[in-house]
Amino acid sequence: MIISEEVSEELAVEAGSTLVVDGDNARVSEVYKYPVDGRRAELEYAVLLPTIDTSHFDQCWAATWPVPDNIASLVRTAIAVDAASDSQVDIGQLNSALGPSFDGEELLRGRITSAAPLVALGGTFVIAAGGVIRRRTELASALHAGVRRVDLLAQLLVESCLTLIIGASVAVAVATAATADRNAADATSVLQSSAIILVGGLVGYLVGCLITSVTCVREAGLFRYFKEK
Repeated sequence: MIISEEVSEELAVEAGSTLVVDGDNARVSEVYKYPVDGRRAELEYAVLLPTIDTSHFDQCWAATWPVPDNIASLVRTAIAVDAASDSQVDIGQLNSALGPSFDGEELLRGRITSAAPLVALGGTFVIAAGGVIRRRTELASALHAGVRRVDLLAQLLVESCLTLIIGASVAVAVATAATADRNAADATSVLQSSAIILVGGLVGYLVGCLITSVTCVREAGLFRYFKEK
């Protein structure tokens, strides 16, 4: 016997207890929760008994995820072949509070974080550009001392890569920890989305660093940079 949480509270019984039903003892094997969240209410206060009865039932329930487009047709295959032609068949959802259908792909495209890769790209571009501008006195001094620009760019690239390796390691560790308790499919989707954001951040940082060092650092501006600093 399986009873709802409301029945359990009303009768003060729990899983493992025994109830007398029609003069016979019935063991409560499980207590199920049935929250009031928009779902049909007939199982909110109910007692369920598993059966091997092969006669006709008045309801057929189907649980599926994701929900196929032809779910209504599939459910109709449970209708008895000898049912009267004028029999009324109602098909509905257990819980329709969130609408009659679910378009996961559309919700994914319209999520608030869909622009996260672009935000990461733009944000890291600005951070990298700001870092180069703060160092332009140092960089212009190196050019004035005879360091070739290509060597200076190589130095900045190596420094940026080291910074990005540290940042990427932290991001991967956080994403892995956040998906540790999820199933494989969900974890894979979350990690893929995180990887796209991470790539956007890496590209933005490298591009911001290189473009700013080329366009905003001039040997001729060394003394101006020094005065502004």
